[in-house]
Amino acid sequence: VGTSEGVFVSTNSGLSWTWSDPFGGGDRRVFSVLLTSGASPRIIAGGPGGVRLGTIAPGPWVPSNSSIGGIWGIHAFGRSPLSTSQAFVTTGHLLYRTEDAGTNWIQIPSAPQGTGQCAGTPFIKAALGKGFLNLYYGNACDLHRLAARILVGSAADYSGAWQELMVEHFPRDLALDQRDPVLLPSNGGLHNS
Repeated sequence: VGTSEGVFVSTNSGLSWTWSDPFGGGDRRVFSVLLTSGASPRIIAGGPGGVRLGTIAPGPWVPSNSSIGGIWGIHAFGRSPLSTSQAFVTTGHLLYRTEDAGTNWIQIPSAPQGTGQCAGTPFIKAALGKGFLNLYYGNACDLHRLAARILVGSAADYSGAWQELMVEHFPRDLALDQRDPVLLPSNGGLHNS
């Protein structure tokens, strides 16, 4: 759980929690967290101080090798259905991906940039389609979809054209039912598809 005081980690389904400070003092706020699965799960924490990487067992937090700036959105991280090492993060203006569980972040330059002047909440969601990885990106202003063609293994081609999806209000999150969007919370209420 990300909080204004750092991260709280539970290893027993929430019966007890252990506090940890990913940023080592100063601004300890953590707005978004993501847990990668696999043999060695990793916690990815994001806040105004950037992105830090930790483990379930108490230990030191390390910065990612990429400077992507502060993370201000509660839904900033999104996991990938292609690989436990893949994830996405939005800074609200830019969209990034990782292929190595957060150690390095690569900007997806084709993603539509938000202006920061909208009332939405940045988020990224991913779902598998037939031969495609569908990315749904709320950039604080609009909602866009990219059908990224799946390449060999767990790689995808993110250079395609984004489609703007018609929404009446600024999006704040998106709920998927398997592969399809079904609920869109916004500043104007809850929408279904």
